[in-house]
Amino acid sequence: MDRKMMDLRPPLPGLERTPVAVANSLIRHFGGEPFHGTLRELDAVLTPGRKVLLLLFDAMGTAILRKHGAGLFFLEHALSPLLSVLPSTTVAATTSLLTGKFPGETGWLGWTVYLPELGEALEPFTDRLVPGKRPLPPGQGGMMARLRPTKGILEIFEEHGHEALSLYPWDGARKGEQEPLPPRRLLRKAGDLLREKSPDFLYVYSTEPDGTMHEEGTGARRVALLLEEIASGVARLARENPDYLVLVLSDHGQLDVTWADLSKVPGLEDTMTIPPTLDARFLSFHLKEGREKEFEERFLKAFGEDFLLLRKEEALPLFGPEGPYLRGSIGQFVALSLGERALYSSRFDPEGGSLKGHHAGIRAEEREITLSAFNLP
Repeated sequence: MDRKMMDLRPPLPGLERTPVAVANSLIRHFGGEPFHGTLRELDAVLTPGRKVLLLLFDAMGTAILRKHGAGLFFLEHALSPLLSVLPSTTVAATTSLLTGKFPGETGWLGWTVYLPELGEALEPFTDRLVPGKRPLPPGQGGMMARLRPTKGILEIFEEHGHEALSLYPWDGARKGEQEPLPPRRLLRKAGDLLREKSPDFLYVYSTEPDGTMHEEGTGARRVALLLEEIASGVARLARENPDYLVLVLSDHGQLDVTWADLSKVPGLEDTMTIPPTLDARFLSFHLKEGREKEFEERFLKAFGEDFLLLRKEEALPLFGPEGPYLRGSIGQFVALSLGERALYSSRFDPEGGSLKGHHAGIRAEEREITLSAFNLP
């Protein structure tokens, strides 16, 4: 990429139309004090005393809704367009939704996060150290929650006298111990929970269609069938629970990608102290002292047409307001994919580079999401 083109900066996350704004509208509705601005379209339909069901379908971004016929159901019920936070990936975006704060504030920055306290990088959702996907020692689970503690919106709701529940697709088992429930069964379980408990707020998270699109690509037939399943399940759930305002959104979108191997660039990985962190399309590079210029030249020669390379100070605002953990977790450079390219290291991750669909970057397909609403007042 021409260096002049690198003056074109990606849009900042913004405070008004992200999952953060959705969370802060809900915080105010249930009696709390918002941390950031709220979403006015959502504020208008959160009538006093209204119960809320919030359904999140991973990677079901606006581009995916437009690509498949069943997605029109959610676009027809759109309440507001949104942008995912950056990086547009599940760890960062769902944590922002469930805290009302930006990744730069929470420190939950991406699929892998460098933790200065450990001198290593960790996968927050799997408790594995990288490289090598090494499990934490016995008794050390939940490391990220201890080192980067967050206060969730459900806890805030409960502090103000509201019963707030969450439902995940692992059906009571720990993550990784069983296959997650498909959307159809998860939504039926949500309906059972609403009938049995009638909470003021229920949050439901589904791993689909993200998992299927990673494996098969965004245009796969099975993705279309999943969206049909999701649409029919949501319609039934809304119809059977008219007392609830039913909100549907995603954490980010997804697009089909091609992969490039960092290990094939001579000398590039030798400039690094650890493998790149965050994600495959939004990468943070921690470099050996005095090797910054060498890294920059090698990286731009190999990937300059496909990635925007930012120095640390240029990149920090992309994560939103800066909290106490951000600066220590970001390396000297951050690279953002401008096209369909994603990066991996065969040296550190021999099985990497196999996913057909991916996300985390700044493209519209990754960032644009839609907030849909049912049972409006």
